[in-house]
Amino acid sequence: MQSTLEMPKGVNVFQVAQMLAELNDQQREAAMTIDGRVLVIAGAGSGKTKTLTTRIANMMANGVKPGSIFCATFTNKAAREMKERLAKVVGEDMANQVWMGTFHSLCVRILRKHGHLLGYEKDQNGRCKFAIYDSYDALKLIERIYKIMNLGEKYKPGLAMHYIDQAKNKLYTPEYCLYNQAETETEQVMAQVYDRYQRMLKEANAMDFGDLIMNTITLLDEFPEVAEYWQNKFEYILCDEYQDTNPAQFQLLVKLAEPQFNIFVVG
Repeated sequence: MQSTLEMPKGVNVFQVAQMLAELNDQQREAAMTIDGRVLVIAGAGSGKTKTLTTRIANMMANGVKPGSIFCATFTNKAAREMKERLAKVVGEDMANQVWMGTFHSLCVRILRKHGHLLGYEKDQNGRCKFAIYDSYDALKLIERIYKIMNLGEKYKPGLAMHYIDQAKNKLYTPEYCLYNQAETETEQVMAQVYDRYQRMLKEANAMDFGDLIMNTITLLDEFPEVAEYWQNKFEYILCDEYQDTNPAQFQLLVKLAEPQFNIFVVG
């Protein structure tokens, strides 16, 4: 793999030095550590996000290519605010080269490029053209399934929606739920709903939010060339609000960070 280090262009190194000086000793040490695994644990309002932004600026001041950095945030608003802060130090052009956004936004980009490998349709430009179901769409599909399965009023659609969300957060497939997680009658019914839900989603060439992460992990697991492409692209992985990650999001971070594991998380 080629090194991502180069002479910084457009980075205000004096402003980076000032940002570092404003951190406490532990934060500064974390922000100045470029390679390896770093975990920063601190409470709300303790400057975690500031430490993260400073670290990205310091990495770029030390020659790390902005396009080799992926920083996961939990909201698009957080990503925009962090990128705006970064732009004041490294310039708007370089700040925009950093891959910064939610887990879902990254997964959409990966799946648009490679989702056809999982059987989803491509458009005339070769991009995967799957639809993304929001919570309203998902609930309507579950209501259709309830009618097909004659479930009546015994189970509310919201129960199945919660069950499916939780299963996907843990990377449980319908098959796994049917044979390993269906001990009660309710769990058996919910697993059956989940199974039919997934089949109908695929027939519609659609994914829900949980699928975005699950399918991306499947791509990275089952297609080595896809994993190598994105692992080479992102030499540095960062995550804000790490304490809020679920098992699926954690697994995605790990897959992307392999094999170097230059990963920095704050939470």
